[in-house]
Amino acid sequence: MSPTLEETFGSVTVKRGEAVSLRCRARGSPTPEISWAIDGDFLYPSQRLRITAERSASDVQSVLNISDARLEDSGEYSCVARNDIATDAHSARVDVEGAPFVRPLRNVTVVSGTLLTLRCPYGGYPLESLVWRKAGMVLPVNYRQSVDNRGRLLVQQALKFADEGEYTCAITGRSQLVASGSTYVSVVVAPTIDEHFFPNVVKVEEGSRSRLMCSVSKGDPPLRFRWLKNGLRISSHGERVIETTDDSSIIKIGRVRFADHGEYTCFVSNDAASVNRSVELVVHVSPRWKIEPQNTSAVLTSTVIMHCSADGHPPPVLTWKKGEIPPKFKEKHRRLVVKKGENLQVHCQAVGDPPTTYFWEKNQKPIDTERYHIKTVEGSGGKSYSLLDMQEPTRDESGVYSCKAKNEHGEDTSHIQVIVQEPPDPPIGVQVTNCTSRSATVQWQTPYNGNSPITRYMLNYKLLNAPSGAPLSLTVHTTGSQSLKVSWKAPKKEQQHGTILGYRVGYRVAHTDDSFQFKQVEVRRVSSHSGVPPVRNEEGDGREAEQEYVETTYLTNLHRLTKYGVVVQAYNAAGTGPASDEVIATTLESAPPTSPSIKALPLSNSSLLVQWEKEKKDDYSVTEYVLHYGTELGEWNKVSLNSSKQSFVLDGLKCGTTYRLYMTASNSIGTGEPGAEVIVRTNGAVSTQSPTAIKDQSAVPFHLNASMVAPLAVCAILMPIAVLLVHIYFKRHRSRRNRAIEQESPDPSKQYFQDAVILSVFNQKEPAMKNSVASSTYYASMSNKTMPLAIKNHRKPCRAGTTLACGAMNTHCANDGAATVPRILRFVPSIKAHNCQT
Repeated sequence: MSPTLEETFGSVTVKRGEAVSLRCRARGSPTPEISWAIDGDFLYPSQRLRITAERSASDVQSVLNISDARLEDSGEYSCVARNDIATDAHSARVDVEGAPFVRPLRNVTVVSGTLLTLRCPYGGYPLESLVWRKAGMVLPVNYRQSVDNRGRLLVQQALKFADEGEYTCAITGRSQLVASGSTYVSVVVAPTIDEHFFPNVVKVEEGSRSRLMCSVSKGDPPLRFRWLKNGLRISSHGERVIETTDDSSIIKIGRVRFADHGEYTCFVSNDAASVNRSVELVVHVSPRWKIEPQNTSAVLTSTVIMHCSADGHPPPVLTWKKGEIPPKFKEKHRRLVVKKGENLQVHCQAVGDPPTTYFWEKNQKPIDTERYHIKTVEGSGGKSYSLLDMQEPTRDESGVYSCKAKNEHGEDTSHIQVIVQEPPDPPIGVQVTNCTSRSATVQWQTPYNGNSPITRYMLNYKLLNAPSGAPLSLTVHTTGSQSLKVSWKAPKKEQQHGTILGYRVGYRVAHTDDSFQFKQVEVRRVSSHSGVPPVRNEEGDGREAEQEYVETTYLTNLHRLTKYGVVVQAYNAAGTGPASDEVIATTLESAPPTSPSIKALPLSNSSLLVQWEKEKKDDYSVTEYVLHYGTELGEWNKVSLNSSKQSFVLDGLKCGTTYRLYMTASNSIGTGEPGAEVIVRTNGAVSTQSPTAIKDQSAVPFHLNASMVAPLAVCAILMPIAVLLVHIYFKRHRSRRNRAIEQESPDPSKQYFQDAVILSVFNQKEPAMKNSVASSTYYASMSNKTMPLAIKNHRKPCRAGTTLACGAMNTHCANDGAATVPRILRFVPSIKAHNCQT
């Protein structure tokens, strides 16, 4: 019977000179032996330390007494009970009040891929902290590292390149006294034999050449090789030669004999471990007749004896055949039940004349040979069968499998219903209804039953309490002279006690008695429509695994070059949990620039006009603007812009598509926080052309692309005509336009641009005017857009060639929309005319 510790001791704290007594009692058969250790080193009796033991038929009791406790007696004490069957152990600390110290640590060697455990043999009491460091960094720094409540550093799946090196354990006692100790960890890699070059079975013909190769794909040198045949060590002999290099060993057989068949085992070892792999060398000897059957004649009803004998390897099977028999199954329908995780093997054997060929189907569809392994096995007496094999089947393997056997005389089919049983899925749609002061109704939908009837449900419930744990992984990063970025993770699941509704982020000037100011942050949740796929747990049972989200917020309007202390608390419906440890961060003396807010307007089906205004306080320091844009569900793209720009045409976009845009500004210190995001849609309807069609169109040569050549040809014809008409009308009405300018009485309080913009005005007939004299409205066309142009106090009918000033208008000119004849309109925009459209 394995030993079991039935009585143990707990952690104790004593003063110097006091006595300590630790007791352990174990039971087992044969009666176990109990030994004692401190920080992993065995203890032996001394003048101050005595170990006594009392034994009976089935148990033993051991007591460790320390008569005069000293500081060096501090440490983790272990009692270990062992017999010939197994071992059981218990550990607890004995702390003696005094200054902190760390015993010398031994260097550690660990095999790659295994658990690395480092113990810190410290003493002294009381202690403020215990930390592990590697390369100056406080551990843990990744998910594989952790420090347990006993101060041990645990590293899962140790890696040579990442985990090898010097580790330091440092403890801090009262009055900030610090003691430390270091150890060097060596990670060694065990050898791995490459299975690709070392199969399980090698079949060769007698008289041929053969080689068995044992190649190591991984492992620290030096490597040591040795070969065994049928359990006995072998070396080079006769036709068999063994050649060994740094990472491989090869057996070469120049001429294979039947005596060479057997099981060959390659052993490879290094300082980390020893591994081996075996291969069976099968020597085939072709069958040879010893006695060939002869034609025989016999009298009707008499006994006939026909002799037949042969030898070879494997031993030949002698089969007598007569007649033409098609395949036939003894069972046409059968049922096979297998549990999830067990290997699935389906046998299929028919009786009939060989050779027989087998075919498999699942639910009347061909079997996926990548998922299943199918092989035909030759049995005794010439009888063959087919084996369908699959490792660790899931619910998807349930179904009706059909095995069809066929030979030259006919065919037959057998159907096997395979049922894969597994634990049921969790209930879905759980809801709590009809809540009263003393009761509540819980409803749910029946889940997938795992191909087995559900026998019962287990309902767990508990009182809702405030979180008992603080948020984890709190980090604070400086983002500017007046802002900090705060990030954290939710408390441990078992400490949340319900759904976390949000967090309270507290901050204050560090190292002061000021009260914390709190900012409330609602929890971020991912909905079922967010596009984030659910993460399944490692067991693959259909349940969703918990996802860790990093919550982030910004603290703004802070003082420059000031240290701030930041804490975070989680809260649920029952209240607020404890605060995290305070993290200190310092704001910058100066800051990155303020990112501008942008305006975006559609220009065409594929372009947007983006405008922004510079912040005056940042104008001298901005070195670059970056425009970020993307579709609602697509990835973000960015364009770098010169700091002198205040507008940009973003082209190459999709027709009729909604885009999201924002801008960031950068200087020598860094990049400012993103500006406000805007949403804008390009003109036109959403393109229905498929990506393939677009790709094919772009592949057409330019001179054969009708969509490109036709518009250019039309423009080439119309452009000279338009220029000629403009020139004629311009000369004809120049004098009339000059007279109109002379009669104009401009307001001296208004300033006008000197450069005029020439717009094409289309008007078929003279419009009627109306104000104190007359009025009408022209419509001018520019950049394929039509907009009204205001005319200031014209007392004469609007005619082509009139110089117009855009300002505070009383009257307007307009045509009737039937524009066919081009007119020339000189448009002079006013700086003060805020209602002018350009």
